[in-house]
Amino acid sequence: MAELAHNIVLSTPDPDPLPAEVWSVYSQYPYYHKISGPLAENIHDTIALQDFMEYLKKKHSLDSHHSNNISLEGLQLFLRHLSPSHQATMVKLLHGWAPTNAFLHKQGRNVSPLCSRCCTAQEDSSHFFSCSAQDAIDARLKLVYSFLDSMITQHTPIHILAVFEYKLCGVLCLPYNRRYLPATKLDYSKKYVIFSAVHHQNRIGWNLFIKGYISMKWQQAYSALTSNTPDAPLPHIWANRTSFGTLTLLKDIWRD
Repeated sequence: MAELAHNIVLSTPDPDPLPAEVWSVYSQYPYYHKISGPLAENIHDTIALQDFMEYLKKKHSLDSHHSNNISLEGLQLFLRHLSPSHQATMVKLLHGWAPTNAFLHKQGRNVSPLCSRCCTAQEDSSHFFSCSAQDAIDARLKLVYSFLDSMITQHTPIHILAVFEYKLCGVLCLPYNRRYLPATKLDYSKKYVIFSAVHHQNRIGWNLFIKGYISMKWQQAYSALTSNTPDAPLPHIWANRTSFGTLTLLKDIWRD
């Protein structure tokens, strides 16, 4: 019973203490239940998660439907594996607080708000996704295809890779090389799950895709396309690795 309760995190349907338990911790959020998983994470979720999700919705203009269908597990795992200083840097990148020239100029800490690379546009929190300097374009292109190539090793279907290539080249202002064009066509049901994932990610935003805000519908599309692939990772593991890849892409673009 204890192992089952630990595995499902929430004890259901009856949250009574087990006979051997000396004490138990209960939470009222999201409903009354006994905490039987990692204590610190559950307390954090109880106290802070609701406010955090409200902040995300307001910050990124997401309605409840779309924010509730974003997989944040990969983002959480990625941040957890960073040192505190690197966590701080990533959080600034995620929320648009990066110390760009425009940001520092606004604070009176920099003479010019212009990008020191292209020297034609203000370097704000979105500029390093679209800087027109040729060496910046070349660097972004190399990093994008490094991410996409890494997803091949995760058994990512070619039809999903084709979408990722097209959309990432668009949001990062890069030439579209059509490197992952599928050789075969999909049946209607598989086309539909990809269409649903693309539509939902469009609503969330592909700029947020790079920041690890990935639609859960991609797991459904991946599952449908890899149902006959014996070595393919489980959908949630694949989704987490996709998040790791996009967040590494974000970090490396900023670093460049």
